[in-house]
Amino acid sequence: MQSYLQSGRFVDSDHPVVVEFAEKSRGNSAKPRDQAVALYYAVRDGVRYNPYVFSRDPQTLKASHALQQGESYCVPKAILLAACARHCRIPARIGLADVRNHLATPRLLEALRSEVFAMHGYTELYLEGR
Repeated sequence: MQSYLQSGRFVDSDHPVVVEFAEKSRGNSAKPRDQAVALYYAVRDGVRYNPYVFSRDPQTLKASHALQQGESYCVPKAILLAACARHCRIPARIGLADVRNHLATPRLLEALRSEVFAMHGYTELYLEGR
């Protein structure tokens, strides 16, 4: 479980901007579940989702980069939520899955050349024993 609490290359939970964002966003409750919900909404609403900012530069996958840019796509946003959770001592990891997005715009479908979003990023948090 310890590995899901540590800062890392991309899940840079010890980066000053991530620490500040997590502390500001975690809410006042001492309950990890309440903090997780508050962090989820903070990442969802505080960093604009933009699937067109994809880059092959590994730096763009860092949680701190997503915060500093103010926008990102699903993978860095998932990494950001994991980083914030880890800062708050909530074990977290990201997952990747291929998903079909029936709400995608024609522009995005054309860019992807598919209606399947390969490697869609999501976050798993260990809460209440599961």
